[in-house]
Amino acid sequence: MDISSRVDNSHAISMTARLRLEFLVPLIGAIVVLLAIWMRILYVQHREAVAHEGREAEENIARVYRGNVAREAQLLSALMDTLQLDERLRAALAARDRPALLAAAAPLYARLRRDHGITHFYFSDPGRVILLRVHQPERQGDVITRHTTREAERTRNTASGMELGPFGTFTLRVVKPWIEGGTLLGYVELGIELDRMLRSEEMFEGVPLFPLIAKRYVDRARWEEGMRMLGRSAAWDQFQDVVLSSQVVEAMQPELRDALLGRLAGGLPASGDELEIAHEGAVYRAAFIPLVDADARNVGTLVALVNISESLVAARSASYAGATIGVGIAIGLAVFFHWLVGRLARRLERDERELKRLAVCDSLTGLENHGQFFTLLARELERGKRFRRPVSLLMLDIDEFKAVNDTYGHQAGDSVLARLATQIHSSLRSVDSACRYGGEEFSVILPETDVYGASEIAERLRAAIAATRFEAPDGLALPVTVSIGVATWPTHADGIDRLVSAADAALYRAKRGGRNRVVAADGH
Repeated sequence: MDISSRVDNSHAISMTARLRLEFLVPLIGAIVVLLAIWMRILYVQHREAVAHEGREAEENIARVYRGNVAREAQLLSALMDTLQLDERLRAALAARDRPALLAAAAPLYARLRRDHGITHFYFSDPGRVILLRVHQPERQGDVITRHTTREAERTRNTASGMELGPFGTFTLRVVKPWIEGGTLLGYVELGIELDRMLRSEEMFEGVPLFPLIAKRYVDRARWEEGMRMLGRSAAWDQFQDVVLSSQVVEAMQPELRDALLGRLAGGLPASGDELEIAHEGAVYRAAFIPLVDADARNVGTLVALVNISESLVAARSASYAGATIGVGIAIGLAVFFHWLVGRLARRLERDERELKRLAVCDSLTGLENHGQFFTLLARELERGKRFRRPVSLLMLDIDEFKAVNDTYGHQAGDSVLARLATQIHSSLRSVDSACRYGGEEFSVILPETDVYGASEIAERLRAAIAATRFEAPDGLALPVTVSIGVATWPTHADGIDRLVSAADAALYRAKRGGRNRVVAADGH
């Protein structure tokens, strides 16, 4: 190398270093700033999407809660219409005969509790004095001053609403005056505790819910007495401003329950705050629905634990996709400027090789794709013509594959396709080529193999697949077999299209012949 060459080379190295310094350093700095801004935007959008999903879930639960309270009230009203047709009840109430009233009402209460979840059954006289609590016969003689009873007295019509009882239980109550010939005999009241309503899986589609009652509406001594009477835990100091009077929470997973109650021990979140709990790979968001009683008082909160894992995964996936796009754009810009100093060519060559690989491969199975199949088949036929050697083609189709997708889902179907591709690839010679022809159909090119040799290979492959255990994602075994059509050049066809058609026709005969079998073209 002469001095001039060494100088030119030294100049080129110096120019490369200078260009990298002048262009790439500011470019990388700008890219880092833009990426930081972009990632922040994606994060905000991600959190907003999850928060919106949580708000929608909270609104849906509140709507379902209100709708079910209204339907339960209608049901209780209809049940009381039926009760007032009972002559024994009417006579006992009119005579204020408490033993007769209990004898007639007790069997009814047992059926109502069993069939409809009724937890409260009252009879009171025209002065609202309790004649009989069918669910607690030992308690009587007190005057009922609740809103629903006073409203029934005022309107002489059925009144209903959610009310907080003296023992801290939140109950849907329906009160109906019993009027006979214009004379008020008394009042009948049916009630269902919210705790009982929340245990219904159908009502809230399995979402864990439980009520928290504000302490300012509950007398501690009576609340503790009521909890002991109902056989429930009376932990007054468990929360700062509320008490838990429900057994529903006990049905939750202990670790999840303890995590949630621990987060709520210091008080309910402020308006607009979010409360999320991660447990066993799932993420839950607590929704808070106000509990409003018949007097329009906000007496507590209904806490719902909504599983937002799917929404979170979807939002994160969208964020990651956006971040990936942003990073890709940034890398593209960096590569472009790198080209100015001579390195883009090598990068483009590497990218071109990767794109070529992706262009001929099926992403699910890793086999050659449909387009590459014809390229490979044309090459093997050309070689076969040159050396006068046969070329065979197998066309495989999974039997009843639609049933796999319909029964076990497309994820299971994709698993079957991937496993089958592995089985096919491992069963072939190094000179053979396996391709995913399309959907659940595969093709195998067998160079220098006649129809008899190809049929033997096909039969071994069919038997190996039938003996292979395929599983759904949940571990359930899937019955998977294949039908295979065999065709050979030049025995059955003189070109690509006719060879593919002959193998296809043989495959369809295998299907019509009962599936899970090998059929060669022209009946071989």
